[in-house]
Amino acid sequence: MPGFEITKASSPVSGSTVDAGDTITYTVTGTNTGATALDPVVITDDLSDVLTGATLTGAPTASTGDAPELTGTTLTWTGALAVGESVTLTYTVTVNEDVAAGTILTNTVQGSAQPPATRRTRTTRSRRSPRPPSPRSTPCPASRSPRPRTRPPAPRCRVATPSRTPSPAPTPAPPSSTRS
Repeated sequence: MPGFEITKASSPVSGSTVDAGDTITYTVTGTNTGATALDPVVITDDLSDVLTGATLTGAPTASTGDAPELTGTTLTWTGALAVGESVTLTYTVTVNEDVAAGTILTNTVQGSAQPPATRRTRTTRSRRSPRPPSPRSTPCPASRSPRPRTRPPAPRCRVATPSRTPSPAPTPAPPSSTRS
């Protein structure tokens, strides 16, 4: 069964105050948490809100595979992950000198992954003659459904991670009751 998890962190941590000229290092980690290889894995980091107040410093790196590519304001990594394998993307931005005080640099990441395409072969099975129904029970026609002739496409998962985790919703007070 496929599984994919993506996390993002920054240094300084999300919610910190930074000044013009300060650097922020972002780390994105994608992990294959399933029981099958994933290929392709695509991690897309939208830097549009970051690059309005900061500049990418140096080249982004990846712990495995090719380095992520920046196209416009989108950083993308595509590769394969074996069972239990992770990829860590790292990049640094420098806050622009002309950024207004109070500007929030928002940064979100998305990822998708699926098992590699497999070649499907058709096998034949010998069929036994069906047994006649027991005189005491009759099968319910509604419970019988035709077998699908083709398999559904491989499952895909998509995960979006905001740069800030929303605060948990307040727990409602239990309803009060009165007895008379």
